[in-house]
Amino acid sequence: MTETTPEEIKPKTITPFRAICERVLDEWLFKQYPSTFRVHNPIPLALGTSKELLGQLPESISKNDFKSAMSWYCGRKDYLKAILKNTQRINLQGELVGEVTEFDKTSAKERLDNKDKKKTKPKEIKPVVEIPATPQLEAIAEPETIEPEPVKKTLSLKSKKTSTVPTEEVKPMTNTASQATAKGLKVTLVIDPASLPDIDTTGMKKAPISIFISNGEITATTEINAKSYRKALSSIQEYGVDGCNVIIQGSMKQYGVIDDAGLVVQPKKQANAE
Repeated sequence: MTETTPEEIKPKTITPFRAICERVLDEWLFKQYPSTFRVHNPIPLALGTSKELLGQLPESISKNDFKSAMSWYCGRKDYLKAILKNTQRINLQGELVGEVTEFDKTSAKERLDNKDKKKTKPKEIKPVVEIPATPQLEAIAEPETIEPEPVKKTLSLKSKKTSTVPTEEVKPMTNTASQATAKGLKVTLVIDPASLPDIDTTGMKKAPISIFISNGEITATTEINAKSYRKALSSIQEYGVDGCNVIIQGSMKQYGVIDDAGLVVQPKKQANAE
């Protein structure tokens, strides 16, 4: 049976993030490693495959684009289902090596369930409110002149006196209420561990990274302390991309820029054996 080519599964609308991933796969991985990378019926990749491929990157492909492509490829439903039904992993030479653990299968099942929940979540339908037609006026009367009532003195907010009884009726706010302001916006981002760029931070104080949000429709940039970044990469390698959560927290004072960002890697709790 002839395998479907990558072009046959492209959606009608392609986001910038998806376009980057498909370019890396079509121009390099599908051609160079056809036995390892497959559009349909994929086989789980051997641990350390990403690190091995980083040393072979073509000049036309950046590390960030490669990381994005690997994250998308390993996050597809077909790939997650392959983890559930296979017991071994495959290396770049097409050899079956390594083992798919029960923890790997549990993590893949959780990710599949989350994808299904997002897909089947019903859209909220707002009720339609019918506004009755305004009857036509037979005649327009002259406006009635109303004498204003004398203004009553009210208690000043700066006064030291206190009182629980208002001196006059409190008027509701109008539709033209004043706008409030804030110094910044606190943000918390959950990052795909496999997409975190493997940046060489030697001699650097800060590690600059770009973050794709909502499949690349939104992007943000930030800088992480170089020592913290190296520690995070080491933790991801220790726990595995499916065995940890990566979180970035900071503040946003201007759109798309996260300031004072911190990076945390937390291991996932393994399900108790039955």
